Amino acid sequence: MPKFIQISLLTIFSLFLYTNVFSQDVLYEESFTDGATTVDWFSAWNDSVGNPLTSMVALNETGPTDNWIGAVTGDTSTLVSLGSALGGSSDLANYSVEADVYVELNNTYYNGLMLRADTTEKVTGYQFVANFYAPYGSQKVRLRYFSQIQSEIRVLAEIQAADLPGGAPSEDGWHKMKVKAVGNKFWLYWDDQEINGSPFTDPEEAKSEGYFGVYVWDAFATTPPMVKVDNIVVREEGVYKE
Repeated sequence: MPKFIQISLLTIFSLFLYTNVFSQDVLYEESFTDGATTVDWFSAWNDSVGNPLTSMVALNETGPTDNWIGAVTGDTSTLVSLGSALGGSSDLANYSVEADVYVELNNTYYNGLMLRADTTEKVTGYQFVANFYAPYGSQKVRLRYFSQIQSEIRVLAEIQAADLPGGAPSEDGWHKMKVKAVGNKFWLYWDDQEINGSPFTDPEEAKSEGYFGVYVWDAFATTPPMVKVDNIVVREEGVYKE
């Protein structure tokens, strides 16, 4: 076979492989433009009488790009305060989720992203969350496997704020958080820069597929904590689980 034909066939095969195996097609987007939501959001949790908690709402408030953002408020009817908004499909496997997340330095809550979440029998999944409350003594971001059963929770990575790209935030403001999951490996990004140590590995690969979303949690809340987000984008990363 002539050499130029070999090269052409190789190029075509490479393009086919990239398109079908390493595709980064956008699966979902949410920017809350004009107060509308495009994702069918739902809460992972119910209240004490079995009614779903409020999930994502649009707020007419200045955000990173316009005057509309999304917000999830934690429920304070239990000993801890938590809230979530999930979307997408339960069979999403290899994908990334990113969002602009509003970071506050003087509040005790953890907030951030969820992925591969499941609510079938109990709430499980993965979380990439941040907390910069200095009195806790450890400003950080954290990747963990989450379960409603406390003993099943496993921290997979904990990065101190000083080690983040750009260093620790010095004031309240918007920061882009992103996590990419392919198989049992997770890449973390802060303000569009990959965090050192990525990819992080879950040796147990406890959850291979599930919904994406956002999360807020506070063990000491006296008023309901709120996670504010904008410009959520979910992309396919690789192939779906067969």
